[in-house]
Amino acid sequence: MPPKKSKKPADPPPPPPPAPSGSNKNTRGGGGGGGGGGSGPSGNTSASGNASAQAPGHLTPDQLAREAAQAQARATRVLVAGPSWTGKLPVNLLSEHCQKSGWEKPDFRTPKSPNGFYPTVWLRYKNSRTGTVEEVQFAPPNEFAVEDEDGDEAVKTPHMPTVVEAKHLGATYALYRVSSMKNVQFMLPPRFQAWWKIFETVKKADVKAGKAWMYEADPFVVKRERQVIMDKAQKDREKRNAAAAVEGGPSAPLQEDRAEQRKMAMKGWQNVPVVEMAKDVRKMVEELVRKYHAWNPAEVEIKGEAKHHTIEELVGLGFRRSHVEEACEWAGDREECLEWLLVHVPEDDLPPRFLPDKYTVGVTITGGDVILSQQYAADRLCAAGYSLELCREALQRHKGNEGLAAEDLMHRLLPNSTDKAPIFEQDLLSYEDGDPWEEEMSMLESIWGQTAGDDDQKDGSYEPRFRRISKDVSQVLLELDDPPKSGAERAQIPPKLYLVARRPATNYPIHIPVISIATASAADPKAPKTSQLPAHIRLSIIRQAAQYALETLRGEQMVFAIADWLGSNIANIIFHPGKLRDVSSAITQLETPALTQTPVTKKNRKNTSGPMRHINWNEITPAGKSLYEAWLQKHSPPSPKFAKMLAGRKTLPAWSKRDDIVNAITNCPVTIITGETGSGKSTQAVQFILDHLLENKVGDKVNILCTQPRRISALGLADRVAEERAGVVGAEIGYVIRGDSKSRRGVTKITFVTTGVLLRRMQMSGSSSSEIAADDTEDVSGDWAGLEGVSHVFVDEVHERSLDTDFLLVLLKRAMTVRKDLKVVLMSATVDAATFADYFGGADKVAQVEIEGRTFPVEEYYLDQIIKKTNFDVASFSGGGGGGYRGKHSEKKSEAKSDSPSSSATDLEATPKETRDPYIDAAIRSMGDRINYALIGQLVHAIDADLMASAHTTGGILIFLPGTLEIQRTLDAVNRLPGASERFHILPLHASLPASSQRLVFPPAPAGKRKVIATTNVAETSITIEDIVAVIDTGRVKETSYSIEKDMVCLDETWASRAACKQRKGRAGRVRAGQCYKLYTRAVERGKMVERPEPELLRVPLQQTCLGVKSMGIKDVRKFLASALSPPDVGAVEGALDGLLKMGALKDEELTALGRHMAMIPADLKCSKLLVYGAIFGCLDTTLTIAAVLSTKSPFFSPMDKRDEAKAARAKFGDPQGDVLCDTFAHMQWSAMRNTQSTRDVKMWCDENFLSHHVLLDISSTKAQLLSSLKEVGLVPYSYNFQPSPFAPTISNTPSDDELSDPIMSLNRNAANPALLRTLIGAAFTPHISRIEFPEKRFTQLSSGAIEVDPEARQIKFFTPGGSVGGNIRVFVHPSSTLFGAKGFVGNAGFVSYFNKMGTGGANAPQAKDPKQQGQFGGGGGGGKVYIREITPVG
Repeated sequence: MPPKKSKKPADPPPPPPPAPSGSNKNTRGGGGGGGGGGSGPSGNTSASGNASAQAPGHLTPDQLAREAAQAQARATRVLVAGPSWTGKLPVNLLSEHCQKSGWEKPDFRTPKSPNGFYPTVWLRYKNSRTGTVEEVQFAPPNEFAVEDEDGDEAVKTPHMPTVVEAKHLGATYALYRVSSMKNVQFMLPPRFQAWWKIFETVKKADVKAGKAWMYEADPFVVKRERQVIMDKAQKDREKRNAAAAVEGGPSAPLQEDRAEQRKMAMKGWQNVPVVEMAKDVRKMVEELVRKYHAWNPAEVEIKGEAKHHTIEELVGLGFRRSHVEEACEWAGDREECLEWLLVHVPEDDLPPRFLPDKYTVGVTITGGDVILSQQYAADRLCAAGYSLELCREALQRHKGNEGLAAEDLMHRLLPNSTDKAPIFEQDLLSYEDGDPWEEEMSMLESIWGQTAGDDDQKDGSYEPRFRRISKDVSQVLLELDDPPKSGAERAQIPPKLYLVARRPATNYPIHIPVISIATASAADPKAPKTSQLPAHIRLSIIRQAAQYALETLRGEQMVFAIADWLGSNIANIIFHPGKLRDVSSAITQLETPALTQTPVTKKNRKNTSGPMRHINWNEITPAGKSLYEAWLQKHSPPSPKFAKMLAGRKTLPAWSKRDDIVNAITNCPVTIITGETGSGKSTQAVQFILDHLLENKVGDKVNILCTQPRRISALGLADRVAEERAGVVGAEIGYVIRGDSKSRRGVTKITFVTTGVLLRRMQMSGSSSSEIAADDTEDVSGDWAGLEGVSHVFVDEVHERSLDTDFLLVLLKRAMTVRKDLKVVLMSATVDAATFADYFGGADKVAQVEIEGRTFPVEEYYLDQIIKKTNFDVASFSGGGGGGYRGKHSEKKSEAKSDSPSSSATDLEATPKETRDPYIDAAIRSMGDRINYALIGQLVHAIDADLMASAHTTGGILIFLPGTLEIQRTLDAVNRLPGASERFHILPLHASLPASSQRLVFPPAPAGKRKVIATTNVAETSITIEDIVAVIDTGRVKETSYSIEKDMVCLDETWASRAACKQRKGRAGRVRAGQCYKLYTRAVERGKMVERPEPELLRVPLQQTCLGVKSMGIKDVRKFLASALSPPDVGAVEGALDGLLKMGALKDEELTALGRHMAMIPADLKCSKLLVYGAIFGCLDTTLTIAAVLSTKSPFFSPMDKRDEAKAARAKFGDPQGDVLCDTFAHMQWSAMRNTQSTRDVKMWCDENFLSHHVLLDISSTKAQLLSSLKEVGLVPYSYNFQPSPFAPTISNTPSDDELSDPIMSLNRNAANPALLRTLIGAAFTPHISRIEFPEKRFTQLSSGAIEVDPEARQIKFFTPGGSVGGNIRVFVHPSSTLFGAKGFVGNAGFVSYFNKMGTGGANAPQAKDPKQQGQFGGGGGGGKVYIREITPVG
């Protein structure tokens, strides 16, 4: 092998001339010039031996040129940035920016002057459609004033000694002009970072001088807009000069008649200088005025004659009377009214005198950056009344899909703002036999699309009422039921009005159609201009029609009904369109719905400067008199419906206590009402107070809140009370639950709310108004800011002692120290009145009213009697048991052996031996403490037979069970009965069901069927299912318990309290005598059931509670919780505060920014933290889905006989990513399929993949609620509207330019980045992190060498912090996890995060003899394993 020869070093950048063999280049830069490189005839390398070279005769000319160019580039880099710089140079950065922006390559010019080379940069943009080229020039100022090292002012010039340096300085300046809002300086060499700071000083001076336009990101757009302004100014000057020359010069106006000048309103403004604004500047000014201008800051009210004159004067100027009246509500004088009108009235409804010269409504010039097809679509959407800017924004967000953009725009008008209507739970609606939209269109075509008669055909006047514009869009000609009679009114209504209905993007009629209104001018271009409707009137029609469809028609074909409703109401809407602020969010994109719904006026501005006014019950106002007259008219004489309901109310036991209840509430701040089931306390007490205050003409001050522990209770009571008052829900009676509300401010007098909703209301208000005094005493005013305007708070079912109820009682007690006028009423059937009375100050301050019950006799049957009644054979149904309360992992069957006593055996000891049946004793021992579903099925069969044989054959059966799994098993057992589908109408009822499904339990069963309802404890109180005559009570309930030592929450099945069982029994005696079948013995009832349940505050983790207390501005959390009715353990509070500290929600006992946001999101703290991270890191929609899944449950189910198949199906959605992402990706795929496939196909896909369609719908509903919460706290803009694909931004591994630039789409720029998602999950779940401990590596010898052997899954161990040995507790992956049995983890993860930790220990669990082993396996009393669930690899 010949030795290598070294190359000679070469100094100059250009390639050397052809030379003999000695002319080599040393690529390592060693050696000197000339031929003294040390290369002898032998060809050996130089003494250094480091530089290898090739003989020059072997280099081609191309290679020589390439090496020369590389050397020149290195020299340039050293000259510009120094020898150590490895990053990009300014010229390269500018070229990349131009390429991304669609501009041409920058052109550098560096003319030479005595001071050096001066840089200028030319940027060019070529319009691909027109071929025109625009160009802008950037040249830095000739001199800069800077400070030298001594702090003295010095002058610096941009002249550079070389052309290369000048080009890079010019590139730096051009970059600053188009990217000053970005942190580009950190990518520049240090030398040019210093220049960047100099340019920042120059920019500040330019901005101060009004030249901020110089630093816009797109200089070409700025140049176009400035050119338009200058051209218009030039034309105006020429026009004025020409007019002055004709009229004789500037003095001509002075010769006009002064009387004529006085007749012309606002004449003086003609001489005021006109300021022409660029489009962006004008939009910014409008935004500032609309959003932040405080109208009428002095809160002066225009009254009486002054208001009348103001209205008449402004109406005389051409404004609509309704607009002027609305302006008077906001303004303090005539001039401010005019300003308000000019700001808020749409341009197409402004009087002509206030429009700019040559203004034409609807004329739009398409800019060069607008896609022509999207412009046409935007024009069509704009015709419905929306602003053109909003239409373009919606089209861009939905990638040009006109249908999706139209649906998005319509939902901006609805009361829940831009939110898409919550996904309607369509479980019970299956359209497998056809398309509902096509069916309705065919029906309408057959009704309204008949052919014309002969006479109509001759004169061409016929127009069918119905016309299909396209497959998804139809048009209906509206017919007014009561056309206006006066000519003035007829002139306001176009001769032809059309309803245009577009099919919604998903699931019609679950979602309402997209509605718009067209006029004759839209259908006929030759129609007169008077046939048009102003934009705000069209939008008001759309808003009210859509709201009507959303509240009344969802779930049924509705286009016909909407057209019929519009025929009756559209004329009234045109004459009285409502307030401008109701539709302003769709007229302009500058107002967010939040601002339009909560305007800052004296009528609803919160007075944070001092104490709020208390309610004055002695003041009678015109509004109170008006409500009294309406109430009196309703009662004298009452309508037949109202009279019937009133007669029914008078039969309730509560009616006899009406005066006692009213007097007690009126005279005492706190009242306790106890009443047996059926007494009417929940429905009547609130009405007694309302009627009393209406009768006393102070009904305008009434605002009653009645809290309920569950959604179904609030919904059911609102329906019932509204029905009793012959009204509808949403008017005088309303409700507010999470994700849904029907309540009108100032109209609704009784609002049923869930306890959590009221707590959130107080929390949101208290955090802003509560302050801590200087002497460390707390100002409790913030605690009741959320109760502003509330007159009475009724707390129902206080005996349940839920966490929210106890929390609310503490807040109410504190609030009453400030709100002396606030009335608090506690209600329950089994409450310990003395305990609550003592808590609120004793008998002197607390009144008590007891109402006798009105239940019919209820006959009780215990377990031994039930077995005898049904002749139940345990041996025949040995598989019918399951799910004992000792824990859901206990699946061992109990054996009926005399030498194996069980709890059931001891239960029998209370029964005398001579009276016991040995067979029944054996059966009870055999069943143990488990629920026997076969026995429940047999009992339902026996009850049905008894009822069929009785005089009253009708009546339903209510079965109380501990959880949803037990409900499903019970329903399966009933369905297995002979002829079950023909005999029974079977329904589930539990808190996880959507409100629409919960309501199905109230209507009567179909004819010939008996209603059978399987429920949890949600049906114990507050709701009445009228036709229940038999109750089956398993005596079980699931309760949450919390171990402070293990930091572990367990959901245990245990015996219900005797008070709860008494409530369950009462459900059977509401309509007639009934029976209660208790699936437990008398001994269990006496010996194992406690009298009342333990307060939830004592058995749940308190992190969420402590964070809520902190967010309300309360400084001392420990003191606050110590004032509860049953104070929690000090260790539990300290542990909760420590957990919040580890999560980053607290620092130095104060809320962090993260903690403030977490407190405002109604979700588990780990989920709320994840949502905050998702909004920050650009994966919002995915984290919303994760939080919804974790807040609901996994959508996968696992049949006993197909567990392996179910696990494989779950794993294919993202096996290595962990449980959380598997479930999330499954939901995302399901969401996408719902838009492209039929409901039947989607359900088949769910069955194939072991997915529950019901649970997936629940997850979607929860997701919508969480998104709404994020909008409320400001983490997500109101214009964001997540939808199943294609509404949602396209998910790709690499974000597109649109996703990075658009602020809405950028919220999901990283939605499909699994590594980032796993990291965020780990960060959010901290400190719920488990360390993975792998076994020692083992190797096996093969012929090719030794290779590492994967460890066995059982050898991999997991540890969490804590315990008594080494600070660790060993935990186990739950068998249902996708990572159960994993031998490795994605990304070589060394940790896993988990959402839940659960134990399996119990009384019968094996004990660990070694204390050290106890610590490793979870410690505590038993040696049961601790499992972690919802696992994600991290780290």
